[in-house]
Amino acid sequence: MVREGELLWTPPPELVEGSAMARYLAWLRETRGLELPDYDAAWRWSVRDLEGFWRSILEWFDVRAEGSPEPVLPERRMPGARWFPELRLNHAEHLLREPDDRPALVFRREDGAGVELTRAELADAAARAAAGLRRLGVRAGDRVAAVLPNAPEAAIALPGLERLVLVPSLREDPVAAARAVPGFPAAMAWSELLAEPAEPSFARVPFAHPLWILYSSGTTGLPKPIVQGHGGILLEHLKALALHHDIGPGERFFWFTTTGWMMWNFLLGGLALGASVVLYDGSPSHPDLTALWRLAAELGITTFGTSAPFLHACVKAGIRPAEVGDLSRLRAIGSTGAPLSPEGFAWVYEAVGPDVWLGSMSGGTDLCTAFVGANPLLPVHAGELQCRYLGADVRALDPEGRELVGEVGELVLASPMPSMPLGFWGDPDGERYRRSYFDVYPGLWRHGDWIRITERGSCVIYGRSDATLNRAGVRIGTAELYRVVEALPEVRESLAVDTGELGREVELILFVALAEVVELDEALLL
Repeated sequence: MVREGELLWTPPPELVEGSAMARYLAWLRETRGLELPDYDAAWRWSVRDLEGFWRSILEWFDVRAEGSPEPVLPERRMPGARWFPELRLNHAEHLLREPDDRPALVFRREDGAGVELTRAELADAAARAAAGLRRLGVRAGDRVAAVLPNAPEAAIALPGLERLVLVPSLREDPVAAARAVPGFPAAMAWSELLAEPAEPSFARVPFAHPLWILYSSGTTGLPKPIVQGHGGILLEHLKALALHHDIGPGERFFWFTTTGWMMWNFLLGGLALGASVVLYDGSPSHPDLTALWRLAAELGITTFGTSAPFLHACVKAGIRPAEVGDLSRLRAIGSTGAPLSPEGFAWVYEAVGPDVWLGSMSGGTDLCTAFVGANPLLPVHAGELQCRYLGADVRALDPEGRELVGEVGELVLASPMPSMPLGFWGDPDGERYRRSYFDVYPGLWRHGDWIRITERGSCVIYGRSDATLNRAGVRIGTAELYRVVEALPEVRESLAVDTGELGREVELILFVALAEVVELDEALLL
C-alpha cells in the first residue's frame, strides 16, 4: 500500500520552463524587482502584498477595463472587503474575446450526439441570445434562471417565469408540449430567441456588480444562495486556471460536471484563456466506467477533470484507462469534490500513466474556486495537494486560533480574496453570511474543512470539520472513516451519521451500499 507523502511525480523541465506560472514569476522579477527564489517565496509575497499581487494579475492577463485600478483594496477586512472600487469591466467580454475559427465548445452527449462551436460561432450565438433576452424585456438587475443539461445552450445564455425559452433535447417539440399545459407560462423556442442577428456588445459594470447566484450543495445545512461579482470571479479564474492548471490556447479542457456544480462555472473560465472547453451530458458510468476515458481518447482531451469519488470508483472496478484508448494527449488530471486517498493517487500513476500530472484540489462554491491544489512547478506526493494557491492566505488553526504546521487544524483564510461572496441572496443585513464564515474566528474566514499544511508547503484535506464525528472525545474526520470502509471490495459507497444522544447512548450509524453481487452476511458485518 502506498504511503501518504510518497513521491509519485516530478514535473518535467519542459513543463516547468514553459508553464504560465514560470513566465509570470519571471515577469514579476523583471518588472517588480522581486526576489522570488521559489514558489513558497512567491506565495508568501502574494498574501503579504495583496494589493500588489492582484494588481499584477490585472496587468499580466491584460484585463479589459475602464476606470482606475487604484485603489486595489481600500481596506483589508472580512467581511466587507471592496476590491477595485473605481474599475469597470465585464466577465463575458473576456470569455468571448478574440472570436475566430479556433474551437471554443466541444459537446458530446451520452448517446454519441455532439456539436462543436468555434469562438466566432459562440460569440455570435451569445450576441443573438442577449438580443433575444432584451426583446423579452430583460434589463440590468433582472435574474435569468436556467434548468439545462451540460450543453452549449447553457454556456450561450442563462427570463423569469413570465416567459420560458425551451431548448430541444430528447423531446422533438418541447414548445408545443409546454403550450398544451393549462396555465403554463408563455413559451418560445430556443431558435426564436436566437432568430435575429446581433453584434456582441458588453456593458462594463462595476467590479463588484453581481454576476450570478451559485447555490451550495446543502450537505451541512440549508443551501446558501451565494452572490458573486464580475471582477472577482474573472481575476480568480484567470489566476487559478492559467497559473495553477496551466490552461491556455491549444488546450482541450474537460471537467465532468453538471450545470449545478460550481465546477461548470470554473470550466467555462477556460474560454477566457483561449482553451477549447469540452462539455459532456450523460452518466460517467454508462455503459460502464470507461465512458469518460473513451471520451478523452476520442476528443484528445489534454486536461481531464473529475471528482475523487469517480476516481475511487475506477480503482474499485479495476479500470485501466491506458488500455481503453489513445490517451497520448492527456497531460493532466484534476480531482476535487472530496479528498483523494493516497491509493487513488497511486492508481492514477499506475493505471493512467506515470507521466501524467495529477492536480488534486480543494476549495468551494463559496468562492467558486480552489485555494489549495495544483502547481506545475512542484512534485506530486501521495495524498497531498501540491500547494496553497497564490493570493489565498490559507492557514490551519487550532481551537484557540493558533497557527499550526504539520498538524491538523481548521482551514481558514486569513486575508480577503476578490471572489469571496458579495453576500447571500435574501440576506439583506448580511447576518447569515457572517454567521456562515466568521462566527468562530472573528475577522477570519472559517471554511469548514480540516487541513494539515506540511513543512514543505503541501496540504492534506481530511473532510468537513462541520461533519466531524466525536467519539468519546476523539475527533474522527469522515474522510478517514470512508477511506477504511470503502477500501473493502464489497462496499460500493458509505455514509456515516452521528445522531447525537439517543436516550443515554450516542449512536453512530453507518449506511452502506454494497456491490451488486454482495449480500450482507455475518462475515461482512464482523
